[in-house]
Amino acid sequence: MENPCLTFVTPTLLAGDRSQAHVVAHEIAHSWSGNLVTNKTWEHFWLNEGWTVWLERKIKGHMKGAAHYDFSAISGAKHLADDVALYGATNPLTHMVPQLRDVDPDDAFSSVPYEKGFNLLHYLSTVVGGAEVFEEFARAYVDHFKFKTLTSADFRAFFMEWCRAREIDASAVDWDAWLMQPGMPPVTNTFSNELGAACSALGDRWLAAANEGEPKKTIGGAKNGKAREVPEVKAPKYYPADDIKPKVASERDAASKGIAKLKKGLKPGSVLIMLGGRFRGKRVIFLKQLASGLLLVTGPYKVNGVPMRRMNQAYVIATSTKVNVSAVKVDHVNDDYFARTVANTKAAEGEFFEAEAAAPALSAERKSDQKSVDAAIKLDSTMKAYLNAKFSLKKGQYPHMMKF
Repeated sequence: MENPCLTFVTPTLLAGDRSQAHVVAHEIAHSWSGNLVTNKTWEHFWLNEGWTVWLERKIKGHMKGAAHYDFSAISGAKHLADDVALYGATNPLTHMVPQLRDVDPDDAFSSVPYEKGFNLLHYLSTVVGGAEVFEEFARAYVDHFKFKTLTSADFRAFFMEWCRAREIDASAVDWDAWLMQPGMPPVTNTFSNELGAACSALGDRWLAAANEGEPKKTIGGAKNGKAREVPEVKAPKYYPADDIKPKVASERDAASKGIAKLKKGLKPGSVLIMLGGRFRGKRVIFLKQLASGLLLVTGPYKVNGVPMRRMNQAYVIATSTKVNVSAVKVDHVNDDYFARTVANTKAAEGEFFEAEAAAPALSAERKSDQKSVDAAIKLDSTMKAYLNAKFSLKKGQYPHMMKF
């Protein structure tokens, strides 16, 4: 892992044949792209990793030849295509600059900032007139932003100003498509497949020897050497790790299990202590069990600020305290009631760089239902104080010795 001017390398990378040298080069390159110059937020993570992949492949190209730069780029493009297919071509997390509001950055981690970022930088090198000219820009970029953090807007502004000063026409760059549209890059870069073709030829020789005597067919195409023979029956891409295939439960078996059984002592009106989520430590009132097996609970909201919400019973402690909820009408509340409305995450370029997305508003139905539930639960002052008190443990208190 990289640190400024100091890189920790596991011995497994020192293979003796330089086969893992690109990993070492990548981490050392982070001293410039990632430490000396750093992205301002995780949404602009490509400014760290896209630049570092570009530097890594430039180093590899100087070490082994330009063909290795292209071969690594082709391999990276395949990795990017696999990740885009895994997420879905329209998934907002495949944006090069994703919106991470209320999103765990770990959920967005993929090859997108690495490979999409690299492809943008390679594309820009063709815009400015070639690799040598772009290397001049790279030096100016690092010198300008050293010891600073920056956003994608800062990068764009600096690149365009640098081009204007040298009378380079960069007006054709579609920044909105590159930075804020999902899926694969809007421009497909072209790389030499010299090493890839050699690998395919060697693979064909192995397959020909392994499949000698088996039926074959001839295929054509510019990428296949005009014509070549391949087995009629394609070998499986993956082989099972075990000889015995695990039994997959049928729909009938799954349906027969029904929903989760309620814990002992869990009845409508039970006061629960929440152990997870943003309201952990709060006391809530159990209203009913939903079809999914989740518990429907509420604070009530007017007492301790906990609205109606679903909760897994694995993350609650049932107490012996009960509240009368016979007047509460929540028959219409089900799992679909809590379904979130999918907002349009595609923003115009100006909106992305100038404003943050607004938080989704709570529906009038939810607000009205919450008021009705709060009004139906009658509590005296003692119970209100109890529900409003947050559960915590002090020194010398042990949950397994307590009666709740």
